[in-house]
Amino acid sequence: MVSENVNKYECFVITAYEQKPLLTDFTKDNCFKLQDFNMLIYEIKAAVLEYKKRHPNTDLIIKDSREYPGANITKEFFQQLYRADLVIAEISSVSPNVYYELGVRMALRKFATILIALEGIELPFDLKNIRVIFYQAGKLKDKWHELHSLMEARLNGEIDSPIYDALPDLEILQRSEVDALKQKNKELQQQLCLINNEQKAFFLIDQGQDFLSQESNICKQALEKCLQSYHQAYQLASNNFRVVFAYGQLLHSLAKYDDAIRVLEQAVELNEQGSNPLSEPYRELGLAYRRRATKLGSDEDYHQAKKYMLKATHLNNKDDDAWGILGGLNKRLEDFEGAIECYRRGLQVNSDSTYCLVNEMMLIILCLKCEASQNPTNDRMRLKKLSEQAKLQLNEVTLESIDYWRVVNRAEVLLLLGNSDEALKFYRRAAEVVDTPDQLKSALDNIIFIQEHGDLPGTKEARDIVWRKYQHIIPT
Repeated sequence: MVSENVNKYECFVITAYEQKPLLTDFTKDNCFKLQDFNMLIYEIKAAVLEYKKRHPNTDLIIKDSREYPGANITKEFFQQLYRADLVIAEISSVSPNVYYELGVRMALRKFATILIALEGIELPFDLKNIRVIFYQAGKLKDKWHELHSLMEARLNGEIDSPIYDALPDLEILQRSEVDALKQKNKELQQQLCLINNEQKAFFLIDQGQDFLSQESNICKQALEKCLQSYHQAYQLASNNFRVVFAYGQLLHSLAKYDDAIRVLEQAVELNEQGSNPLSEPYRELGLAYRRRATKLGSDEDYHQAKKYMLKATHLNNKDDDAWGILGGLNKRLEDFEGAIECYRRGLQVNSDSTYCLVNEMMLIILCLKCEASQNPTNDRMRLKKLSEQAKLQLNEVTLESIDYWRVVNRAEVLLLLGNSDEALKFYRRAAEVVDTPDQLKSALDNIIFIQEHGDLPGTKEARDIVWRKYQHIIPT
């Protein structure tokens, strides 16, 4: 099912080609001329538009350096170098201007910058360790697959700036982080209207907005000042549910779990005083407990997470994510029948929930294997239905797929259904397209769970594949 959410990106193309052809002899037997400026830009844009065509949920707006004529680098040009989500730089001309622009870009953004150059060009030693896509003149289309793969990786956060590689503590917040903070401030401004001391409250809101008003000044220090502004507002209106809940959400999003749990528990108390309690504070508090439990390995926190997630599903039984989270908590606490029921409820709400589907299959198979099923006949019938549904939802996932979660889901289904050889192929593919250590940790936990409770064929090999990759990319 295609998501209605479209990821919008800006792509900026920089090059120093002149509009007259240049003659370059790259080999003894072959002499050809470089593309003129307009043809080069056309070929690069064609490649980007083809990527957009193959990714219907991606909207790419393309701009190029022709929009900034003249020898001087304008203020707007610098702004575009920072603002662009993706920069493609053609560096065959070995132009000082392009290298200067490239340096500015890599100082401003950790990713995504892609370098392309004609085959045979001798690049300066500074770029020897940076990935460059080399292509033949007029034949950039031959490199579309390589270019699109690199675009996918870079747009998903693969760091390519040697500056940030050398200075890992250097930090410039991305626009998404700035927008999220601005949205939090906007919500807080609306919430604090209920506070009696409005003058002080609005002063705090204005102060928080000042920290975010100029994107060029956004840094970790500004983030801490923004957090301080929220804290002061919380102190001013600690009996206002919406203020307290917003502060708790911000703490949770910043992984300050101890403080977040303390504040969110207060939000839950205030929520219960209302005539129509909301499910959101219970869900948020349950997630905070679960994440702290995962970090610390605390069974007590897992039980607390389950308590609040149960309340959330009681108040809103149409939240399939909450049912899935509650199912995972029950599985972690070895209440398998309870977990199966939660995954089943999640699928009733959203039949496309692959997470609920795969996990329910897993538990039914393991319960049948260890003869722990309370109703084997019904469970076998249910498993048959789930297997058919899984095939419909995941059969189109191939070894060329780049969606990590769908590749992992297919690997798990194949492993559960006894097709271990195919499962291992998809686990290897998942290890190739993974983005973060957390994604691998989730898959690894499931494999370990299967190994401990059923030890299906291929489980050990799958664990080795994921574990090797996890050790390779886990932050030190």
